[in-house]
Amino acid sequence: MAFARALLSLLAALLVLPSIATGIAAQVEGESWISPTYGFSVTWAGTDWVLDPDGTLTAVGAERLDRIHLLNGLSSLYFEGATRYAGNLSSCVAEEANLLAEETGVSEIRPYRDRDGVQLIADGPNSSAAAFSLTLAVAGQEVDLVDYVECRTLVPDQAVLIITLVTEPATFDEELASARAVVDTITQSVAQPLDPLAAYGGWLAAAQTQPSIAGPLSGELSYGPGVLAVKRAGIDASDVYVRAEFANPEPLPALWDVGIGFRDGGGEEQLRLVVDSEGNWFLKDGLGGVIAGGTVVDVDASPAGTNIIEIVAAGDTGYFAFNERLVSELDLSARAESGDVFAGAGFFNEDATAERSIAYREFEAWSLAGLDPQAVAESRVPVDAATFPQIVVFSSAASPLAEAASGELVQAVGSATIMPIGVVVEDFVARVEFTNPSDASDRPWDFGIAFREQESGDHYRITIASDGTWEYQIGLQTDLAGGSVPLMSFDAGAVNTLEFVAAGDQAGFAVNGVFVSALDASQIDGASDVWIGAGFHQADAVTGEVTRFANFAVWALDTGDIPAVAATPEALATPVAGGTPVAAATPTAPAMATPLAGVPPQSEEIALRLDERDDSGIDALAVVQGVDEETTIDVVARGATGGEVVVVHEGTCADSLSLPAFLLEDLDSGGRSETLIAAPLADLTDAEHAIAIHRSAEMYEDVVACGDISGAG
Repeated sequence: MAFARALLSLLAALLVLPSIATGIAAQVEGESWISPTYGFSVTWAGTDWVLDPDGTLTAVGAERLDRIHLLNGLSSLYFEGATRYAGNLSSCVAEEANLLAEETGVSEIRPYRDRDGVQLIADGPNSSAAAFSLTLAVAGQEVDLVDYVECRTLVPDQAVLIITLVTEPATFDEELASARAVVDTITQSVAQPLDPLAAYGGWLAAAQTQPSIAGPLSGELSYGPGVLAVKRAGIDASDVYVRAEFANPEPLPALWDVGIGFRDGGGEEQLRLVVDSEGNWFLKDGLGGVIAGGTVVDVDASPAGTNIIEIVAAGDTGYFAFNERLVSELDLSARAESGDVFAGAGFFNEDATAERSIAYREFEAWSLAGLDPQAVAESRVPVDAATFPQIVVFSSAASPLAEAASGELVQAVGSATIMPIGVVVEDFVARVEFTNPSDASDRPWDFGIAFREQESGDHYRITIASDGTWEYQIGLQTDLAGGSVPLMSFDAGAVNTLEFVAAGDQAGFAVNGVFVSALDASQIDGASDVWIGAGFHQADAVTGEVTRFANFAVWALDTGDIPAVAATPEALATPVAGGTPVAAATPTAPAMATPLAGVPPQSEEIALRLDERDDSGIDALAVVQGVDEETTIDVVARGATGGEVVVVHEGTCADSLSLPAFLLEDLDSGGRSETLIAAPLADLTDAEHAIAIHRSAEMYEDVVACGDISGAG
């Protein structure tokens, strides 16, 4: 939610709602609402809340935002569903609250405290909440407001439900109780929707569980001025998955286009998805207007190039992929009738100025009638900390696809040194042991593994560096993910064992027997060789230095044969008191992994000093310990009297310290504070964070001690 809209809506409601209430009520059809995208419902029947007729949105933007806005003359109440924050509740509360500090006119933002000085914070596995007070300057006047944000899980790891109440401090308790009467009516759909990428992948997987209904076909499309060339498959289907590969025309003109028609009733009665040589794509209803469009970034326009178009049509929703990457979700409501499908060329006059031909191949269609993509997606074994060891043990019990390899990778500055194993596989388990060429403190080094290489050269790669960090990329593109390795050896001659699993659109890896991270492998599919390498980064390569590897083996993976690991059921939680995250920690430059003696593999600990500020007479020692997805922060202060406010801030002690990230327990009379927060330690170390002690809630601007977490390891 853009917070400015909430504030301005509140002010507008205070000014004009009494005079237009009748008009608003006349536009309300009933007093309940079901989110079209996410399936949750809410009702305000029997309350004093009324609908803002201009405040309802459906599936807006890439995050597929659904929103409803209610007013009661004193406050604004929002309910939003969105594919934001990767479904992370800590990030949700954090980023929604962060919007406060970014808006024009907002000042004096701080954690809200009730009449007894208690912070309103709550944190649970499926729900998190926090409240903030602020001052808003509007039209020369200052208005004190309270912003309450509550986030709930809609789709695990994908989507969140965001509840926001904006009101005045004097009436906050009463207004929160009034809002709670509406909040308590929320009913969430049992069957959660898939996000577009998961839905597209689910449809493809479901379609290919059965034989195709047409193809694979190949041939030539001869087009020219006024001639659209098409090859029909001869089917009659509404819900269908269609795929075709097109070779570029010869000789290669400046402009050309190719496309797929579906739900084809003959003549101009069909939906058409067309891509031209400049990367523009269009969804059209016959010769009618453009329904949707955009650009693709990976058109192969070379003389011998080929390009693949894939279409999923399922009811009113479709998906378009180009060169095996999802481009867009499509609105197909303009044409629901069943029909044929065709591959075509020369759709636009400017692309067909002379007679030419385009070859097509692998033109194939599968029926989607009666299939359930979510059932297929849910039947897959997830790759996570629980399933990873089982997948590795189960798969590696069989014979490897190729004889295990050992050898040397001789580094060369300017390009990675690689060694393919000599297999062709899409889903697999791999294991390899790397020997460090030098002590990490003397010279840097890296090693990694790559898979699913495409004809374009694109491939997935996971790289692990001598500073204990890892990164996951497609080729040399921007990192898809990254972080720190929890257990790693850095001495010269020490061995680090890398295990990797690729399973459909999921992947994951472990180092030295400790699971590090799950990965998204949905952007590239297809079988290829698997190879290992060293010297991926020029800064990590020394000409002639040798990285030895041993027991490099790859096993085929069929997740359908692996017994499912029982998931731990999670009931929708009522928020419980705890350290509440108020700003997301976005991983940027991961901190160096420093294993500590005596600490279990899944536990990390950092100790830091909070130095005295401005002769305050207060300093402190903080111990930050992370275990799995939770972190305990213990603070012991000297010179404190009790009641000092302890906060984790984004940034460093050199920054303004105005933006809270996690609210910790206040110091007690003995100068101690202990807080358990629902976030991994990596969230605090991967980006700059500091722990600060503020004089009191009333003297919040007076920071008496501070220490940087990121510099403590």
